[in-house]
Amino acid sequence: MALLENFNNQLVCGGWLIDKSWVLTAARCLVWGFPWHRDIRMVYLGVHSLKKATKGSIQSIKVKKNFPHPEYNAKTNKHNIMLLQLKSSVKLTKTVNIKALPNPVTDMPAGTRCLVAGWGRTAKGGDPSDVLLSGNVTLIDRKICSRDYNDNPIITNEMLCAGHNNDSPPVDSCKGDSGGPLVCGGEIWGVVSFGEGCGNMKYPGVYTFISKYDKWIKETITTAK
Repeated sequence: MALLENFNNQLVCGGWLIDKSWVLTAARCLVWGFPWHRDIRMVYLGVHSLKKATKGSIQSIKVKKNFPHPEYNAKTNKHNIMLLQLKSSVKLTKTVNIKALPNPVTDMPAGTRCLVAGWGRTAKGGDPSDVLLSGNVTLIDRKICSRDYNDNPIITNEMLCAGHNNDSPPVDSCKGDSGGPLVCGGEIWGVVSFGEGCGNMKYPGVYTFISKYDKWIKETITTAK
């Protein structure tokens, strides 16, 4: 897991290491304003607690360049995915390691049990979590998910939806979790993208479906190198 800091020294998002010098996250982690955006400047790896750093476990690395998807739409959250190229390669340790992307698949079936992780809020309007948390969610059919959102936005084939498991309180991603991973069967298939509130049983969390961007990810990394 990676913790991302923006230009204003704010810890804003999650992500994860897919290569020694590349982090995958969400494009919405940038600060947008026509015709500019402000970049993620720093990545922290090996973090568990935000307040109590474990000596020797954390690596802080500056970001060389932000690569948001060129077709990202902040209103519809389409193509909400971004690559961060680091200025230097990370040192692989017990607390810092790579989680490479799986071979792409056509789709993920509804009912699949998954896990989402991050340092985001644990309740709407609450504070970010001090420690890295995770919770179990279940993939939901896109048609049902799109209906839940009244087709605003429409849930596309480039997105996955995941909701509660009748937990009390319901499990969900929340503000501050954007860019973090959705893990299903030990592999990362989604990027935390957006939702409505936090733990709202009427609105599943929505995730960018990584398999649809496998070609873009590989081409971006190859071109940059």
